[in-house]
Amino acid sequence: MSRTTIAAFSFAGLLLALPLIGAAATKPYGPPWIAVELPANPLNPATRGAALVVRTYRHATPEPMPLRGTAEGLVRNERRSIPLDFESTAQPGVYRVDQSWPTEGSWIIAISAGDDANMVIELGGNDGGVSQGSYYGQSATGLAIRSIRTNQGRLSMRGIDRGLKALALARE
Repeated sequence: MSRTTIAAFSFAGLLLALPLIGAAATKPYGPPWIAVELPANPLNPATRGAALVVRTYRHATPEPMPLRGTAEGLVRNERRSIPLDFESTAQPGVYRVDQSWPTEGSWIIAISAGDDANMVIELGGNDGGVSQGSYYGQSATGLAIRSIRTNQGRLSMRGIDRGLKALALARE
């Protein structure tokens, strides 16, 4: 085989492999991971006063990704669902969430990163799970947490409803 033929095959092989190399470099492998920071750091101006901070990762690397979430509540036997606003910070994959749910009632915070990862946070206490405190002179929001669960797959609204009823019964 001549050098010209080998060079032509090598060039053609490279052209055929380029889309695969590009796809491998841009396609994220493995499911996302969600972590929550409670309480939010009151010394960091980007998170000061937030109810919680959500961090997203792909493997061990912080990575920005679309999040959706709701505060699911039961207030005076009335079911409530309030969308959460995830505000990006200057750090990649770090989002602040301000309290958008009332302090009365029983509440569960449900957060999803796509269909692959989710987190359910059951709030406890008689004040909607929220209290204000101070840390080195800075106002800090504290959430009384009953449980935190992370799962793969879609969130089950039936499971959230069961959890809310159990929280409401525990408060009585």
